[in-house]
Amino acid sequence: MCNLSKAHLKKLFLFMFYGSLMIALLFSFKGRQMDVQQFLPSMLSNAQEFEVIETHPLTYAGYKNINGQDTLQGYVVFGQGSGYGGPVSVLTATDPNGNILKVRVVGYATETPSYIQSVLRGDFLKQFTGKSVDEPLEIGRDIDKVTSATLSSRGITDAVRQASHGLGRNQFALNISEPSENINLGIKEIGLALLIFATIIGVRLKINKLRWVVIICSIFFTGFWFNCSISLANIASGLMGFFPAFKQNLFWYILIVGIPLIIFLSGKNLYCYWLCPFGGIQEILAKIGGGKLKCNHNIGTWLQKIKYMLVWIVLILSFCFKSPSVGGSYEPFGVLFGFQGVSVQWILLSIILVVSLFIRRFWCLYFCPVGVINEIIIKARRFVNSLFQKKQEQGILTNKGRTL
Repeated sequence: MCNLSKAHLKKLFLFMFYGSLMIALLFSFKGRQMDVQQFLPSMLSNAQEFEVIETHPLTYAGYKNINGQDTLQGYVVFGQGSGYGGPVSVLTATDPNGNILKVRVVGYATETPSYIQSVLRGDFLKQFTGKSVDEPLEIGRDIDKVTSATLSSRGITDAVRQASHGLGRNQFALNISEPSENINLGIKEIGLALLIFATIIGVRLKINKLRWVVIICSIFFTGFWFNCSISLANIASGLMGFFPAFKQNLFWYILIVGIPLIIFLSGKNLYCYWLCPFGGIQEILAKIGGGKLKCNHNIGTWLQKIKYMLVWIVLILSFCFKSPSVGGSYEPFGVLFGFQGVSVQWILLSIILVVSLFIRRFWCLYFCPVGVINEIIIKARRFVNSLFQKKQEQGILTNKGRTL
């Protein structure tokens, strides 16, 4: 029988851990093209058959046989926009004159379910009905956004505009100008940048009192006001290549790309202990409840391992189902700060908050997937450093050999 040492078992486990994730990630890129034909009858109920007449954007003409002749009933156009987690796929139906009859969201696997549902439950989609394909169809101009899901509603609007304006140019020969895309640099982006800058200064100069200022600001601004946080769903979305438009989503790039990059360069987990709003809430609760209890060492060790396994399971499911939003199913951030979630999520959040009164940063220590990702980033930094150090040592030995 082959006896493997703990070191070899650890290497084997890591190989299987990262190898399986890589295979699942590669699988997620396969077969992403959406088949929209199943939705066509519901978009133009009078049409009996559909024919592809354009591919950019994908456009169908719907016909009905009247007195032996195929009579045009309207058009159905496919469009995609960038939501919070990735692309949002939308079908837009118009009458033969180019007036919008119906808009339907047919694909949003990359979006956080609570956000997209807040859009679909309301009257947001009804705003498009009756508008002509040559109208601006722009958030803040002739379309009102959904405050609790700004990026999702913007992504849907972009998809409808892309489809409608494409139809207007191709079928009606209209000269339609697109809105200019300026970099969206506002209070959200500036506020987040200032919090990150304060964190870097506080860590570098070891100003511990500044940490609490950053935490409180992060809770109120990044948490309750902006309702944005690094999440496993965002990370899975980025790994799968789903990136929102840069100019309109600078905040997303600062949060999801900028902060992990700073963690890698500094080799310190600045986010979890300074910037995470949910971590800050737990610390405040620990101050109230004492936060002196600690898990049994053996239990704590097993929970740490389970935390990694949960991340592995969620990422595998996200990649296999091509749905990054799977990660949002057990992360409590959106439930607390967005006041959105199903009953099971509210129960989970309640348990976490109560236990956090007695065990400091209970969620962070034993369950947080973002903490796992940040630990992996820091380990990657150490690995890169070790490679450079070995190369440097080899160079020194080589130079010594030459001088002998």
